[in-house]
Amino acid sequence: MDCKKKLFGVYKNQSVYSFVFSNDNGFSVECISYGATLKALYFPRRQSASENKSVVLGYDNLDDYLKDVYFLGSCIGRTAGRIGKASFELNGKIYNIDKNDGDNNLHGGKNGFHSLIWDGQIINGEKTGVKFFKAVKSDDDAFPGNMSLEITYLLNNDNELEIVFKGTSDKATLFNPTNHAYFNLNSNQDDGILNHYLMLNADKYLKTDETLIPTGDKIDVKMSAYDFTKERLIDDSLKILTKNYSIKGAGLDTPFCLNSSVAAVLKNADKSRCITIVTDRNAMVVYTSNYFDSKQTINDIYSKPYMAIALEAQILPDAIHHKNFGNTAIMESETKEYKTIIQMRQY
Repeated sequence: MDCKKKLFGVYKNQSVYSFVFSNDNGFSVECISYGATLKALYFPRRQSASENKSVVLGYDNLDDYLKDVYFLGSCIGRTAGRIGKASFELNGKIYNIDKNDGDNNLHGGKNGFHSLIWDGQIINGEKTGVKFFKAVKSDDDAFPGNMSLEITYLLNNDNELEIVFKGTSDKATLFNPTNHAYFNLNSNQDDGILNHYLMLNADKYLKTDETLIPTGDKIDVKMSAYDFTKERLIDDSLKILTKNYSIKGAGLDTPFCLNSSVAAVLKNADKSRCITIVTDRNAMVVYTSNYFDSKQTINDIYSKPYMAIALEAQILPDAIHHKNFGNTAIMESETKEYKTIIQMRQY
C-alpha cells in the first residue's frame, strides 16, 4: 500500500495537491487539499469493463471545484446541515453567522471547510492515506473560537476507508463535521441511483419545514416513503415523494435518526457492489441529488437529478436548537473526534 502526492492546481497563489492511495486488493482513493475533498473512490477494475469509473462523483480540474455548488466530496464544517436563522446561543451569548441558504446557515457558510485549502501529510504503513491540517479563525467564518483541525483519510487491506475528524477550540463553539461524498455504484453511472438498494438502521426521521429546518418532531418511518429499515429500491421511495417525478426538486433531503453504528448499506442495481457505512454519529442525512441540473458534467456525464446519493453521517442537524438532538458544542480547550468508516465489497 502506498500514497502519492501530485499538483492538482493553483488557487490564489496556493498550490492544491492530489493524494492518491491504494490497497493491495485494487481499491484506490483520491483526495485533494481543496476542501479536504474525497475526489474519487475506485473499486477493483473488472476484466470485462472498458473503463473504471469512480463510485463517488468528482471533477477533473480545480476550476470546476471552485464553481461547485453541490459540495461534491467536500468535508463540511464547522457544522453539517442547516442552522435555523443562521443564529444560535452558546454559554449565554448569541452568535450570528453567514446566511448562505435563505435565512439559514448551510454547511458552515460560504467560508466553511469546503472552501479552504488544507495542508496534507502522507501516511504510509498498515494503513495508507492522508492527514489534512488547518487552523480556522473565528474572523473567517463568524463562529466563536479559533479551531485546530485534522481530517484523516485512511485505507486498509480490509477494504475500509476511515474518515476521521478531530478538532480543538480555544473557545466554546460548534463542531459537527461530515463528508459530502455522492455515491453511484453502477458501472454505467448514467443510469443514476433510482435502481440502487438502500438500507438504513433508522426507525425515525426528522420532520422539516419548507426551508428544510427541523421542526423538532421525530416521525416513525413505518409504512412510509422513508422506511428503509429493510433493503429497499430507492425508486420505490422516490415515486411516492415525487409523484412519479412530476415535482421538480422532490426526493430525499432527509435527516434519519440512527439506531445503530452500522448506519447504512447501499448496493448497485445488480448488487455486485456494496458499501456499508459505520459511524459514531446519531444521524444520517440522505440526499438524492434532487436539484442537480445539466449545466455541467460530472464523471464525464451531464449532471441530472437522482444521479447520485449523498449519505452524510453527522449529529442531527440544527441540534443547537433542540436539546434532544445531540450535543454539537465543543468547549474551550476540549478536543472532539468523530469517525466514519466506508466498508466496500465487490462480488
